Amino acid sequence: MKNFSFLFFMLWMITGAGLLAAPLPVIISHGPISDENQGQWVGDQKCIPCHEKIYQEWLTSPHGRAWQKLADEKSQKNPSCLRCHTTGYGQAGGFSEFSATPQLINVQCESCHGPASRHLQKVKDWSQVKSACQECEIRRICMGCHTPKQSPDFSFPNDWKKIKHTLDK
Repeated sequence: MKNFSFLFFMLWMITGAGLLAAPLPVIISHGPISDENQGQWVGDQKCIPCHEKIYQEWLTSPHGRAWQKLADEKSQKNPSCLRCHTTGYGQAGGFSEFSATPQLINVQCESCHGPASRHLQKVKDWSQVKSACQECEIRRICMGCHTPKQSPDFSFPNDWKKIKHTLDK
C-alpha cells in the first residue's frame, strides 16, 4: 500500500495538481550565470579604461543608481531586492553584502555581459564577452527584473532604446 500511495503522490505532483497545494519555489535567471569556465566578477571600475564613454552614460542611468534606490528605501539587505539591484547576487563570486563586495553594487556591465575577468586577460579577444545582441536574450535578461509587478510601466521596445549601446572596442 505504501508503494501505491507514493506512486499516486508522485503522479499527482507531476500532473501539476500537487502544485496547487504546495507550490515549489521558482528561480528566475535574470542575467548571465557565473561559473569557473566563464570567469570571475570584477566590477565596473575594471571596464572604465576601455569603455569610458559607456561608463559615463551608465553612471547617470537608473542602472547606475540602483543601489541608491535600495539605500533610500532601506532595503540593502533584502534578498529579493539584491538580485536585481546588484551584480552577480546569488552566484559564485557575485555580490554578497556591501561590506564584502562593494565593487558589485548597482546593475553593472557584467549584469548583462557576464563576468569580465577572462575578457580582461585577453583584451583583444571579444569572444569572452557575452554579446546581448539577440533580442530574445536581451528580453530574458531585462524581464528577469523588470516584471509587471516590479516595473508596471516597463516597455521593452521603448526602454531598451534608452540603454542600448555599442561597444567602443
